[in-house]
Amino acid sequence: MTGHLVDDTVTVKEQKEGSQLYNKGNYGYPRSGGGIDLDLVEATYLVECKRLEVEYQGERMSFEELFRYSASMYEGFDIKYMVYRDIRQRGFVVKIESGEFDLSVFPRGKTMSNSGLHGQGGVGEECLRDIPFHAAGRRCEGQEEGPALRCR
Repeated sequence: MTGHLVDDTVTVKEQKEGSQLYNKGNYGYPRSGGGIDLDLVEATYLVECKRLEVEYQGERMSFEELFRYSASMYEGFDIKYMVYRDIRQRGFVVKIESGEFDLSVFPRGKTMSNSGLHGQGGVGEECLRDIPFHAAGRRCEGQEEGPALRCR
């Protein structure tokens, strides 16, 4: 499956392939008319997992090249990517945020469309080594729905 990099977005134009990524892993954001848009963290992860090839200006990018490109686009990309990768590998759905939080993490088996946003936990870059116990998938006290963890 191939995606095309333009600025800070990787687009998978083929509707069937885009639907597969979105429906079997909740990667990316559906495009009007088919296909999906992936942010750089998602695309880099999928390239590392060998589920996606990325082309930039007609050339295929290796994982290392895409990682370096992404790191040049965003300060702190390396930390965000490591946290994203770790949480994804534990089976959670992770979505990149642009507001107060860097990441939203949804429980296994949940997606953005079937999980409310009630309650949250936050982690700042300065305390990544002290990720709260609920980051392993446990809820915050009193939290019944929504992301298992949101990282700042």
